[in-house]
Amino acid sequence: MLILRRSVPVFEKEIAVLRAKLEAYKQAVQTELKKRTDEIVTELLDALMERLQNEPPENWGSRHLGDKLTPDDVRRLFEEDVRGEVERVKTDFNPHIFTAYKDVTYDTFKDPKFMVVMENHFGKEAVARVFSEHDAAPEHKGQNDSDE
Repeated sequence: MLILRRSVPVFEKEIAVLRAKLEAYKQAVQTELKKRTDEIVTELLDALMERLQNEPPENWGSRHLGDKLTPDDVRRLFEEDVRGEVERVKTDFNPHIFTAYKDVTYDTFKDPKFMVVMENHFGKEAVARVFSEHDAAPEHKGQNDSDE
């Protein structure tokens, strides 16, 4: 993107608004992911409840009282194990906005690709006018000069 130096403060304000919106979106996505993950864990527990009660994992043996697991024991142990793992897994969804400002150099102006960007952004005539004003000092007629 091409931006004039004088436009940077306005651009920065727009970027700040965009960053806030992006952060709100990111939080909404994270909330939705957590909600859906919780639903999946609950569905999984419901589907596995009877089997886990009758054939519990070996590491559950020392984590409950009594000879047989109760549904509450299964729910608690399952929650501790599975939900703990689910919470540890973080999503890679982390959008962000990056800005980097670079000054334009003489070599940049000589780059044909940059000139196309400039002409598309500001218009061919405006760019030509800027370069004609700076390529050479325009002739200036003084009061004593005559048009003979």
